[in-house]
Amino acid sequence: MSIIDRVPKALSTLGGKRVLLVTAAAATALLTLVGAALAENYQYRFTKADEAVAARIVQHAVAEGWTGGAVKPDLSPNPLVCPGFYAPRQSDLVITGAKETDYTYKTTGQELDTYADVFQSAAMVETRARVSPG
Repeated sequence: MSIIDRVPKALSTLGGKRVLLVTAAAATALLTLVGAALAENYQYRFTKADEAVAARIVQHAVAEGWTGGAVKPDLSPNPLVCPGFYAPRQSDLVITGAKETDYTYKTTGQELDTYADVFQSAAMVETRARVSPG
């Protein structure tokens, strides 16, 4: 009897209800974590003008030996959240421009990574500066 033939028999000995309950609990936990992470991310409403501003801010190759250039900006939520201690609310802040560049020096492997976020208003920049350490 192959291992594939044994799987249905093994599952039937566990009892369908127990397997269903464990699966449902795991799915609920995963959705809760994903929902919490997405809820505390910035809102993104890009405009051509603010994307151009962000593109002018990031570093551009100016010296020989550096390779790289523009990359897709990382728009994932900030992982530096400590519930009960440091969990700044970001979902009410709107980013209207975001750009990132990554460069590597060919002989030493040194890296130069820059990014720029343009917020919808100056008040949002002030809020971001008050609630985030970096």
